Amino acid sequence: MNITTYLQKQFANLNAVFHGIAGDLTDEEWLMRPAPGQNVLGYTVWHIPRTQDTFVQTWIRGIAEVAHGDRWSHWQPLKRLGIGVGISLDEADEIARRVTRADALDYADAVHRVIFEWLGESSESDLDQILDTRQRLAAFPEYQTPGFIEEVSDLYDQPVWGLLMRPCMGHIHRHLGELEVVKTILRAQR
Repeated sequence: MNITTYLQKQFANLNAVFHGIAGDLTDEEWLMRPAPGQNVLGYTVWHIPRTQDTFVQTWIRGIAEVAHGDRWSHWQPLKRLGIGVGISLDEADEIARRVTRADALDYADAVHRVIFEWLGESSESDLDQILDTRQRLAAFPEYQTPGFIEEVSDLYDQPVWGLLMRPCMGHIHRHLGELEVVKTILRAQR
């Protein structure tokens, strides 16, 4: 098995786990805050595919994100919030109120399909490239905010494989674990 096939399998696994954890959240759980100062679950569910979308589409490929397509035009008011990094708790709550679970799950599938297809066309040497991500992000005001830059500055000048492994997989695994634990705790308290 080559590395791109391996990565396709890893992204497929992440998408399946995502659906397994997020797919049965109730409307009440969607807006639950696990603890004071923590994001509501709906925000985290939305943030997972948004992270994969922006890092693969904008950072790596230098093209428009899936979220900027016609299918997601009703999310236009959220565009200013980017992927939800470096924003306030009130802004994160706004995301959860505007995004439905069904939309977030459909969006995750759309992002997964695009990543899967792109990886199928990529070579191992493509994964070693170090891209000018600052230049690619310059066209997007939502990725020029001090909060965003502070959170992601250590990801600039990374090879493509580093962007896939860290924000697109490692970061996502942590959020999936967080969602699974919080969901279990919330349901046990009922």
